[in-house]
Amino acid sequence: MNKDMKVSEILDQLCFTKTFKQKSITKVNTEKSTEIIEKREILGLFYTIENDIYVGIDNSSGDAWTEDFKSLASCKRWLLK
Repeated sequence: MNKDMKVSEILDQLCFTKTFKQKSITKVNTEKSTEIIEKREILGLFYTIENDIYVGIDNSSGDAWTEDFKSLASCKRWLLK
């Protein structure tokens, strides 16, 4: 790990690495996140960043549940619950 990384970045990386094998989380841009929420056709777990807020999108069942978070780690924990 890079010694210049912030603690939150290290925790984000560890959280993602530990659970990556179980579920995949995809970062998407704002346009793609809007499409996922509106059409609900692309199934999976996603997140985007809007105005320094992480928006988690759980569309694994086609219901497009969303939640806002202050950190990437908390967003990923919610998506992987």
